[in-house]
Amino acid sequence: MRKGAAELFHSVYPLLWFPAVLLGHQALEMFLKAALIRQGLKIDRRRRVRETWGHKLTSLGKQLTADGKCKLNDDCFEVLQIFDEYFQELRYPTDEQDDALRFEKETPRRLEDAIGCIRAYAQMQKGEVAAHSAAQIAAHIGQATPKR
Repeated sequence: MRKGAAELFHSVYPLLWFPAVLLGHQALEMFLKAALIRQGLKIDRRRRVRETWGHKLTSLGKQLTADGKCKLNDDCFEVLQIFDEYFQELRYPTDEQDDALRFEKETPRRLEDAIGCIRAYAQMQKGEVAAHSAAQIAAHIGQATPKR
């Protein structure tokens, strides 16, 4: 999503910025949710556990920073707000001129900066990857049923 947004943002065709912002929004959402999952939250539509759900980036960002373990700078939150507005307008367009989308030349760079800020909390470290893989293998072996 991130690379697709970057390619479309750098296109000579300005109309490709519309799908670029949607891909950018989705990339931000995916990184935020990955970071929240690393913090122990679950994605659960039934709402039976502490969860992360929804598409509002600013809410996900606030949820990520709520316990103080993760920190996102003001510029990152500003980018989350901008992409929330893009998403809202492109998904649920209005007729009002005041709500018209405004693209800036700095949007692609700011998107990358925000993703870089969130990515540190979203990526598993080397030891975590090995532990996660071992746990997955153990779970798979434990669930396997012997053939008769």
